[in-house]
Amino acid sequence: MVEQFNHKEKEPGSPKVVCFEGISCCGKSTLIDGLASPDRGIEVVRFQVPRDLKDPTPEYFLANDMEKLKKAARVNGQVALVDRAYVSTLVFYTVLVKYPILGHTFFV
Repeated sequence: MVEQFNHKEKEPGSPKVVCFEGISCCGKSTLIDGLASPDRGIEVVRFQVPRDLKDPTPEYFLANDMEKLKKAARVNGQVALVDRAYVSTLVFYTVLVKYPILGHTFFV
């Protein structure tokens, strides 16, 4: 799923932000890397979340999503490509609450 955020109050010259949503290892980063072209104004926003977190909260990941989108809004290009944002986080935690996976153990 590709999700595009269009804000009505977008500042002139700020990039369009395109978020690629999907399950782990489905090829989002590979696709983004293939589409990236700084010469054409298409830039990738990279944001790494530590994989060894113990019981991170949904708020932790939502805060990371917000930082990622803020960073995307500041890129110099016309388009910012982002690997996941709010949709993945909200779906993940909705499913986790409704269908606990291995108790409360899960992998990010």
